[in-house]
This record gives sequence, structure tokens and C-alpha cells, in this order.
Amino acid sequence: GLFPASYIHLKAVVVSNRGQYETVVPVEDSIVTEVTATLQEWAMLWKQLYVKHKVDLFYKLRYVMNELIDLRRQLLSGHLTQDQIRDVKRHITVRLDWGNEQMGMDLVPRKDFETVDPEQLSVADLYKLHLSSRHSIQQSTAQTDTMRHRHGDTCRMPVPHHLLLNMKSFTYHTIGEDTDIFFSLYDMREGRQIR
Repeated sequence: GLFPASYIHLKAVVVSNRGQYETVVPVEDSIVTEVTATLQEWAMLWKQLYVKHKVDLFYKLRYVMNELIDLRRQLLSGHLTQDQIRDVKRHITVRLDWGNEQMGMDLVPRKDFETVDPEQLSVADLYKLHLSSRHSIQQSTAQTDTMRHRHGDTCRMPVPHHLLLNMKSFTYHTIGEDTDIFFSLYDMREGRQIR
């Protein structure tokens, strides 16, 4: 053949939508697939950082990318205990979230280190997942925050939150009357609507 047999490895896959437009998805840990896709996405942005002379972020991201490659290799090796796998996955998700935040990309909602489908969760559960992701990012960057506090910079950075509301359909059948729809956020701790 064209390639030596020692370079060919067969992977278990799931084929959906068989035919001309079939989709082939490897049966491997979803976090390994996510790391692969994220590293490919970051590679393009990483080159742009160099061109734009953002050297500090360029070197930080290079370090994190190399770290993710090493962690991915460890997961694929299959020589880790369950506790080690959990620790590696935790470390990977913290690094992925940190990199996405640094690059100005969206945070990915996760539960037990696995990406969740936002369509299957309530808004409150999705918000809690984003808060826990945000908390893990803040813990990973706590060392730099401690350095700032030592130098007298005690200002707190604002934490932006984005909410996407997608109303699929609404039907109201009263002829000749206008209808207004109001949406609001509810703060469970305060027990009132947020204004």
C-alpha cells in the first residue's frame, strides 16, 4: 500500500446518516475530540497573535497548547488509573476554558468534564455550569491575582455574563388585540426579579 502498516491504526467509529452525506465520529473520549478540535482552532488564532505583536499572550498560549498536547497524549495512552484520568480531564478543562477566555471565545458549559447540550438544560442550570467554569478559571489564575494584590492593585475586574434567549414560537389567537411578552431574570438568593 501507500502507507506502511505500522503507521495505520484502526479506530472504532459511529457512522450516522449513511449514504452520500454520512458523518463519521470516532468512538473515543469526547474530551480528546474536543482538545483536538480546539487546538486546531487555536492554531489559527495563535499565528494572528504573533502577527499582531501580542507576544506575552503568544508565549502563554504556546505553553498551554503544548501542555494540552501532552495531556491528550496521556489520555490516549491508556495507562492511567481512574483517579489520574479524572485529574487529567480536570486539568484539560481548566486549560481549555482559560485559553478560550484569553482568546475572547465563548465558554463551553461542562458537567463532570464533559460538554453538555445547552438545549437539554434549563437556563438556571446552564448559568450554574457557567459559574462553576468561571470559578475554575479564576482558581487557575489565582496566582496572578495574588501578585496584583501584593503590588497594591486591588480593583476588581467586572465579570461579564451573556444570556441568549431564543424564542422558537408563540401563538396567541385573539382577534384585534395586541400582545406583549415580557422576560425577566429571577435571583433565587434575593427572592426577586433582577431589574
